[in-house]
Parts: sequence; structure tokens; C-alpha cells
Amino acid sequence: MNKIPAVDFLRYLHPVRNALVALTLVPVDGSSKRVVQCLFPRCECPRFLNLAYAKNQQEEYNVFCSVASFRNGGGGATNRNVAAVHALVLDIDRVSSKNRSVIEGGGSTPPSIVVSTSPGHYHLYWLLKEPIADPELYTVYAQQLVERFDGDPHAVDAARKLRVPGFVNWKRNCPCELVRLDPSLRYSPGDLSLSTLRASRSPVPCNAGFPQAVKGAASRYSKYVDAALSRSWEKRLLRDNDYSAADYAAMGTLCGIGLTPAEAADRVREYSTARRIETGRRLHDDAYWTHTAESASRVATRNNASPLWRVPEPVNADVEEPFDVVEDFTPSL
Repeated sequence: MNKIPAVDFLRYLHPVRNALVALTLVPVDGSSKRVVQCLFPRCECPRFLNLAYAKNQQEEYNVFCSVASFRNGGGGATNRNVAAVHALVLDIDRVSSKNRSVIEGGGSTPPSIVVSTSPGHYHLYWLLKEPIADPELYTVYAQQLVERFDGDPHAVDAARKLRVPGFVNWKRNCPCELVRLDPSLRYSPGDLSLSTLRASRSPVPCNAGFPQAVKGAASRYSKYVDAALSRSWEKRLLRDNDYSAADYAAMGTLCGIGLTPAEAADRVREYSTARRIETGRRLHDDAYWTHTAESASRVATRNNASPLWRVPEPVNADVEEPFDVVEDFTPSL
């Protein structure tokens, strides 16, 4: 593999020489005990990329880098410690009619960087004229790109770490490649037609989670449930810097919209475990997930929480999007 694309990639993604960048090396077996994490000034990236290259080639480690740079002082590579983000990123898990053109560089605002992480999977980066310092605002913008281009609703937090081009993707056993890099393409959020407005937050009373007409077609709206999970989990982590509190909040959200404790536990466990592996956190056993989900479900029921979804009346099972996100539910601890 070629380390040069990684150097160029990091130089444009993190243009400030002394900006603190997070590099995470994860073994292909996902063992959290063997995860390597580095937080280093961008000007020292060649030295750390040499370490990443050796781990990637000799020990089958996957290589990830932060989109954001971070503040010094012990806060780590977390949302609450974000210093600046110099690019908006879209994670595409499948090519569709909504994103095929932008992947190929079409349209009036083509991405500055395109990375192919594996066949049919892409990371698109729009380099910014001015950095974003507010991680919540970054998420607002990223969610709009997800909706516009059919991206991954999980990958909208500023502290997320994504694959670095120039290394092997051992999960797929293929190269992660830099497809396009044009640093002259720089944008403001306005250039990309992105709004700072958030979704309406007016709760609509409903005591039964999903209405019956929606429950019957719930599998069709899995991505909306996933988006609710991601937003609730990341919001609590940003506030408390506590992974267990984030797990609890996300389970309360899912139970509050009609999922069973077991369903909520399965979804949150998958999401949280991936984030814990990224950051080298301790993984939990089955008992932790069962207990947390049951506790969150009891609190959600006791609080009679307003639902996460606003449902138009009458509900028509044939419509493409029967509800809009209106508010995060975080159960009282």
C-alpha cells in the first residue's frame, strides 16, 4: 500500500500544523484490549503513519483517523473536546440514485475528497472555507447531507473516526483508496445549501409509541429508528462524557417509541460496541445490556414520555415517510 495518499489526505483534512489529530488502530478481530489510540499534532503524522502502516501490513489492523481536531488538556477524542472540523463528511454504505452523481463528482458542489473504503462504500468530504467549532452544529449539517444523498445516519458526530486511504481494509480484505482529491474545492455551509435550523421540537401527545398502522410496517422505517438511536446516544455522550449514560438514554428513547427492551438492547448494543471499540473502551456482557434496557423501559413507561415521532393523521402505510423526528427522549436517571 502507498502511504503518500494518507499524508496528503491528513494534510488537507487537518490544515493546522499543531492541531491534535486522533488515530485509532483496530485489529480485525475487534478485540478492545489490542486497540491502539494516538492523539498527536498533525505535523507529526508521518511518524504515526509509519506505526499505522506496520500494524496494518504485519498485524492486520484497520486504520481510522478523526475528522475533527481536538483541544489539549485531557479531554480525549470526544465530541465535547472538539476544537475544529475543517470538512463535512458523508458516509455512503450503498450507491443509489440519490448519491451516484455526487460520488462521481457531478453537480455544482462536488466533494473535495472521495475515498473508496470498499466496493460500493464511500466517504465524501467537502472541505470548508472556515472551520466549524460547534460539534452540535456539525451534526445538524451532516444530517442534512445524509438525507440529501442517502448516507449513513450513524456517521454524523464530529468526533467520528473514519478509514484512512492508503491502507488495507481488513474487514473487507480490500484497499481503502483515495479516488479524488481537489483541495481547491472549498465551501461554506451556505454554498452547500445547509441550514442551521433543527427539526421542529413540538411534541405531539401519544401514549402508545408507534401507532398500529406504523408498527405493521416498522421494518420499512429502520433507518429512522437508527437515526433516533444515534442522535440520543451521541447527545448524552456529548453532555456527560459517559458511555453507560449514553446507552441508558438511547434505550429509553427506543423503548419510548415502542420497541421492546430486548429490541432496544440489541440495537444499542451494536451501536455502542462499535463506538467503544473505536475508542478502546471496555465492552460489557449480556447482563449489562439486559439490565440497562429493562431499567430504561420502566422509566420510559413511568414518565409516559412524548414519542420521538410526529405522525400525520390519518396514517397511511403506503407513504414513504410517515413521521418526522421532533425530539429526543432522555429518561430521568
